[in-house]
Amino acid sequence: MSRKPKYSFDVKVKACEDYINGERSLQQIAQDLGLKSVNGNMRYWISSYRKHGPDSLLSAIKNPVYTKSFKLKVVEEYIDGRGSIYSLAGKYGIKSIETLHRWILRYNSDMKLKDYDPR
Repeated sequence: MSRKPKYSFDVKVKACEDYINGERSLQQIAQDLGLKSVNGNMRYWISSYRKHGPDSLLSAIKNPVYTKSFKLKVVEEYIDGRGSIYSLAGKYGIKSIETLHRWILRYNSDMKLKDYDPR
């Protein structure tokens, strides 16, 4: 089953460019998208756009593979205060904020971070 993104690539790029160019605030973008408040995904879009360009906003066709060492590196940067969840997700091209949040929860619960196993 293919993934259908909630917002199109064009909508994401326009939102990022409008915000970066000072044409609209995050609150205005949220309102235009029909959201009650600023969405964490919007912060991710902007961070990712700034770091990797518009192509970073394309939807993934399959699940990305993250190694245990990569997960640990990103989580430790977060724990050390070297970035927010949103900025680190954008910096490292992690498409899902929830994915990074789960890694942090596992780390803080003394659970092992594992290599991806597609089964």
